[in-house]
Amino acid sequence: MKQIKPVVRCIESDVPVVRYNNGLTMYEEGLIQGRWVVRNWSTVGIVDYDPLEYGPLEHNAAFGLELDGQTLHRGWRYIGMEEIPTNDDSKKQVVVKLEHQERPVKVGVHTLLDGTAILTRWLEIENCRDKPIVMSKVWVWSGRVFPIQSGHKGWYGLPVFLTTHSPYSMGYYVQNKGFLEGDFQWRRIEGETLEIGQDVGRSGWGHPIAYFRDEASGQIFVVQLAWSGNWAIRAIPRVDERTMVRPDPPFLFLQAGPRSPGPMRVIDPKETLKTPTVHFGCMHGDLTDMVQVLHEHQRRSVIPAPPAGKENLVSFNHSGHDIELNSTEENMRKQIDVAAEIGADIFTVDACWNGRVGQHWGLTTGDWHTQDRLPNGLEPVFDYARSKGLLCGLWCWIEAGHQESNLIKAHPDWLIERDGTTLNNQLDLAKPQVAKWVEQEIARLVERYQLDLFRIDYNESPGEGGYNLRHGFPENNLWRYYESWYGILERIAKRFPGLIIENCAGGGGRTDLGMMSRTHYTWISDYNVMPRSARTLSTMMYALAPELTVRLMGTAMDAHLGGSLDLQIRVAFLSGNPCVVGLWTDKEDMYPELRERIRHAIELYRKHFRPMIRTCRVYHHTPIISGNQPEGWCVVEYGASDKNKVVAGLFRLAGRAEEDYVLRLRGVDRSRQYRVLWDNSGETSVHSGAELLERGIVVRLASPMSSELVIAEATA
Repeated sequence: MKQIKPVVRCIESDVPVVRYNNGLTMYEEGLIQGRWVVRNWSTVGIVDYDPLEYGPLEHNAAFGLELDGQTLHRGWRYIGMEEIPTNDDSKKQVVVKLEHQERPVKVGVHTLLDGTAILTRWLEIENCRDKPIVMSKVWVWSGRVFPIQSGHKGWYGLPVFLTTHSPYSMGYYVQNKGFLEGDFQWRRIEGETLEIGQDVGRSGWGHPIAYFRDEASGQIFVVQLAWSGNWAIRAIPRVDERTMVRPDPPFLFLQAGPRSPGPMRVIDPKETLKTPTVHFGCMHGDLTDMVQVLHEHQRRSVIPAPPAGKENLVSFNHSGHDIELNSTEENMRKQIDVAAEIGADIFTVDACWNGRVGQHWGLTTGDWHTQDRLPNGLEPVFDYARSKGLLCGLWCWIEAGHQESNLIKAHPDWLIERDGTTLNNQLDLAKPQVAKWVEQEIARLVERYQLDLFRIDYNESPGEGGYNLRHGFPENNLWRYYESWYGILERIAKRFPGLIIENCAGGGGRTDLGMMSRTHYTWISDYNVMPRSARTLSTMMYALAPELTVRLMGTAMDAHLGGSLDLQIRVAFLSGNPCVVGLWTDKEDMYPELRERIRHAIELYRKHFRPMIRTCRVYHHTPIISGNQPEGWCVVEYGASDKNKVVAGLFRLAGRAEEDYVLRLRGVDRSRQYRVLWDNSGETSVHSGAELLERGIVVRLASPMSSELVIAEATA
C-alpha cells in the first residue's frame, strides 16, 4: 500500500477547526456553541468549506464525558492545538486542548495519523482541582458518520442534500459466546438506536469492532475499540427537521467507548487520565477494501514487531490440558520427538504442568510451580526440546488464583470482591500488591526456564467487575485492572525483548487491540471443528491482520473430527501462526502418510505463505458465512503486496453446494504471467494475470468438507 504523508491543519478563526488528512480521507472537528463536534467528512479529498456541521448537536459531539454526575457535552473553550513529535516521519500526532468553563477539568483530544484512512483517537482528562472527580461515562470518540458528502447550506441557509444517502447497515459479530467467534453479519439500521457491546468483564468473543455502510453512496466506515474490559458501540439514526429534501436522509451518529457501572474511574486530584484508544475511518469502497486498510493501519500503528528470528513460527502444543497422562516428563519427551520429526519450530507446554496427579489443572491456578506430576521440574523437558532444535514456550493463566491454591489461602483478599463476596479464580490486578506479584511471577518463569514464548490464558468472566473503595467511592475495578495489566505487559516486553507473548482467553475471548498492541498474536477460537473453524479463520480477519491469528490441527478440542485431512491442515496453515497438537503419543506410532502431509504443509507455509504474511492483502471472496454449521463455500485469498504471489484457500463447507467454483484471483497483475500450482494434484498450469482476474479458473470439489490450495506465482 502506498505510503501517504498525513497532514493536519488548524484554522483558528471565530470557529476553531482542525482538519485531518490521510490521503483522500479528510475529517474535520471544530468548536460550535461550546461543543467540540464533528464538522465534515470527505472520502474524495475535497474540502467542503461550508459543511453541514449541524444535525442534532447533542449527538454530534466528538467525545462524551460524564463527571460527578454531570454530562459535559457543552461548555468547552478551545485553548489551542499542539503537534507532538513522533519517531516516525510518516506519522503525525496532534492534541487539541480544551478547557471546561464550568467544571475544573481539561481535555486533550489526541489524534494519530499514519497515512491510512484510519485515525487513532484517545483522550487525556485532567482533574484540575484538589479533590477527586468521579467519572461515570466516557465516549472516547463519537459524532456523525453519515452522510459523509452531505451538500451545503443552500437556499435560505437550509441544508440541501446533493447526493443520495441511506439506507445504512451495520456489520458486526453477532454472537458473543465462546466457540461462536467470527459470525459476522450485516443488519439494517432502522429508526431506533442499535447498540452492541459486552458485559462479561472482558472484551469477549465478538470483538469490539463495527462496520457501517451507506448502501446508496458506496461509502464504508469502521470503528474499532482497543479495550479489554466491557465496551459499547452505539449507532444512533436521527433526522434534521430543517432538511428541505423529502424523504429526509437520516443522520447516523456513533458513540464508542468502555462501559461499566459507575463510578467507572475515580480521577485523583491533579491526575491526568488517559483513555483507551479508538480507531476509526472511512473510504469509498467495499468491505474488502476497508479490511485491507484496517490491516495496514494495524501494521503501522498497533502491532508490535515480533522478536527477530521468531516471526510466525510453526508450533507444536503439548496436549496436557486434554489428557493428564501427557503431562509427565516421559510423555512430554515423546511429544517433543514428534514435534521434531514433523519439523515444528517451537514446543509449548500447555495446561496441567503445575498440577498434582489426579487433580484438575484448574484447581491449582496461582501456584505456578511443578509438583508430583513433574518431580524433576520442567528443566529436563525444555533441555530435551532444545537438544532437538526446538524453541520453548509455556502456558500460564497468570491472572487466576483458585481458592484451593496456596496463593489464595495466604492472600484471600487478592481476589476480585463484589457485594461482600469474592470471585473465585479472579485475581484483582487493580490492587497494586497483586499486580506487583503477577509481574514478578511472569519474570520468574521466563528467567527460570529461559522461555522463548509465554502464553497468556484467561478463562473467567467477572461480569460487571468488582469494586474497591477509593476516596470514599466504590470504584469499579475494571478500568484500573486493565491499566495495570497493560503496564505489566509493556514492562515484560521491554525487559525480555526476545520473548514472544502469545494471547489466549478461552480461545478468542479477548482479541481486542488493547491486547494485540501488547502481545504478538492470538488464538481466535478454541472451537476447531470443521466447517465452523474455516469460517472463523476467514471472518476474524475482518478484525485482525492475518499474522495475528492462530488456528490448530490435531487431536485437541476435537479438531480431527470434521472434514478431510487436507481441510483440517489448510485451515491451520493459512493462519499466521499454525499450531499442531496431539497426532501421536509416540514417534514410533507415526503414520507415514499423515507425517508427509504435515511436512508438506509446513514446507508450503515456509516457502510461500510465511514470507508474505506480514505484508499481504486479504481478499474475502465469500464475505458472509453465517450460522454455527455454515454451508456452501469459504474462499479466502492472500496476495503479496508486490503481486508476485497469491495463495488461495478454497473450502467447501457442510451440506449441498455447487461442485464447481470459479476463482477469479484479485491479487495478481493483469500484465504478468503466472504459474499456478493445484496442491491436491500437484499439477501446474500457466495463465496470464488478465485471465486469472477476468475469466478465472474452475476449482472442483465434489464432496462437502473438502478443500483445495491454489498458489499462483509470477514467472517474470
